[in-house]
Amino acid sequence: MKGKNLLLSFVILGGFCIFPLAAQTLAPSSAMPAADGMVGTDEYTWKTEQKGAVLSLALSADGSTLYAAVDTPAAGWAAVGLGARGMNGAFMVLGSDDAGKTEISEQTGKGFSHTPNAEKILKTQAVKETGGRTVLEFSVPAAKFIKNGKLDVIAAWAKKDSFKTKHTQHISLSVQTN
Repeated sequence: MKGKNLLLSFVILGGFCIFPLAAQTLAPSSAMPAADGMVGTDEYTWKTEQKGAVLSLALSADGSTLYAAVDTPAAGWAAVGLGARGMNGAFMVLGSDDAGKTEISEQTGKGFSHTPNAEKILKTQAVKETGGRTVLEFSVPAAKFIKNGKLDVIAAWAKKDSFKTKHTQHISLSVQTN
């Protein structure tokens, strides 16, 4: 009898382990995050916390718009890159708030650097620095970045506001989409 109870416990606990994985799929939602430089508790439908930063994503109900935000543990610039797991070839949005003077730039990763884009595709954008943290939010057309049910994302941040300053930390991941 003990063996059956132990086996049942493993099956039940194993089932609970599946739920967080399912929650990590980015699916279309009626949520429409506001680009205001603040990330609300339920504003985005997908989140991950790594290295003290929180990366948040949402996809519009019709799947046409991708919303992205990064809340970083540094008072400096913050960036999110889409379409690649590294800088090279990624569409990058960099933002900084230097005592109320905000700057947001659309750039393309080239090798281990980046240059400004001629094409501007941001639909919404905001950056705000508060309490030693920088929050960058924006939205873009989703079809440019979601390929074969996958979205490649990078995020980075630095302790200075100059976009020429090398990042302090970065994260890289692929997100499954519906």
